[in-house]
Amino acid sequence: KENLDGEALVWAYQRLLQRTESRRVLVMITDGAPVDDSTYSANADWYLQRHLVHVIDEIEERGLVELVAVGIGVVPLRDVEYYYGASCTISFVPSSVTTPTEQLAGLFKRKLA
Repeated sequence: KENLDGEALVWAYQRLLQRTESRRVLVMITDGAPVDDSTYSANADWYLQRHLVHVIDEIEERGLVELVAVGIGVVPLRDVEYYYGASCTISFVPSSVTTPTEQLAGLFKRKLA
């Protein structure tokens, strides 16, 4: 199972930079932190997380693309708020106070207003 969030962000970010629109928004939909067995077998346990944090920092510091993240899952493995400045987590739990749609609307209202 490959889940290379940092590489996915770099790929999407580079594509967005080629766009001519004045406002570019990159929405990362994730189930948590990156995971890849091959990478873990050849590197330290924190390697992918460190790369993800570095990529996020670069994107946010440059300010050329707005970055938001949506964590999705029954119980996300890692809290996306740890990695991303603008984020929300949607848990598919029947007892949730807010619906997934309300959570997404709140994220975009805060970040993209």
